[in-house]
Amino acid sequence: MDYTPEMLEKQFNLVPDDVKNALSSEATATALQEIGEKNGLLEDRIESLVNETGFVMLGLTHPSSFVSNLTTKMGISRENAQRIAAQVNESIFMPIRESLKKIYNIGGAGGQPKTVAPKVEPPASQNREEMLRAIEDTPKKVDISPADPSIAQHAEKLEKITIRPPEEIRAIDQQPQQRPPYHEGDPYREPV
Repeated sequence: MDYTPEMLEKQFNLVPDDVKNALSSEATATALQEIGEKNGLLEDRIESLVNETGFVMLGLTHPSSFVSNLTTKMGISRENAQRIAAQVNESIFMPIRESLKKIYNIGGAGGQPKTVAPKVEPPASQNREEMLRAIEDTPKKVDISPADPSIAQHAEKLEKITIRPPEEIRAIDQQPQQRPPYHEGDPYREPV
């Protein structure tokens, strides 16, 4: 799930102080970087590791789904994800273990995450559908109003530009290309 900066900030303000300190600590960032490098992760995968670790610390992702999230988000095997999760657990989660237990109500009834904040819902899918429809219904012709005289000379050519949908482009690409008929003789030889 993608979280907006506002959601993350709201959740950050609700976690205990030791978790806040760990989240904003340079030592945590360095430890995660070292774990990633030790396990041969590239920068984009280290970034995913940092994000998923942060989501657990903020109370947005339950610790029990940490390994499966690492597997999916980072595209690594379950064994590698378990090894990385064990290292993160030892170096990042252990110092704040009691606070994480409070956040997730571990040891309490049901073992479900304790709601630290009201559940933050992503934007409604209806709004998403409306946004997608608005994007799709945008005019296909590019409107150009030249403010610079040097652009004015090209405005006529630019007005002819239309944006084609991908289906139309694929259809054009799939058409067999016709080659001009080959005439006998060498095309590079000048007549005598």
